[in-house]
Amino acid sequence: MYFWEVEKTYEIEVFVQYILASGTVHLMNEYCAHTVEGRFIPHGYQNYGSFNSILEEQKDELDHDTVVISLVLGNTIAEDIIHLLEHFIDEDLRREIKQQYNKDQLPPSYSQIGMETTDMMDGNSRNELIMGPLAGSFDAAMKNPDFKNVLNEFLDTFKSFNQ
Repeated sequence: MYFWEVEKTYEIEVFVQYILASGTVHLMNEYCAHTVEGRFIPHGYQNYGSFNSILEEQKDELDHDTVVISLVLGNTIAEDIIHLLEHFIDEDLRREIKQQYNKDQLPPSYSQIGMETTDMMDGNSRNELIMGPLAGSFDAAMKNPDFKNVLNEFLDTFKSFNQ
């Protein structure tokens, strides 16, 4: 919506929700979300539980390379998001977050920190890899009868912006 400078529509919302909840894009997004969260909470409280759950659910569908690419791409996007959020989450807010964890008195567990990666992609590689899952998700959505009509409307709208 921001990129094309268009208003939010039901069609765009459905398309985005479908893409974000499907296949490797969902895996990448979940890893990205946990990585961003992990940057702003105390060490030892990182939790990649829902990412691991998705990984377990899709283990028969995903090969090792796809998982690694999802991790690296998720981490790359997370770094961009973290960079933006650091302007809003100042030291005072970080201190409040740490104090809340101390009040909750949950013992830290450092086992999940091993899920984090420092591997990142350059801008061109990232853009190419983002387009693959998006195109795959779009193709899958077009084959899904429930979404075909909505996505056809989206395509018509998209085509009108390119004219």
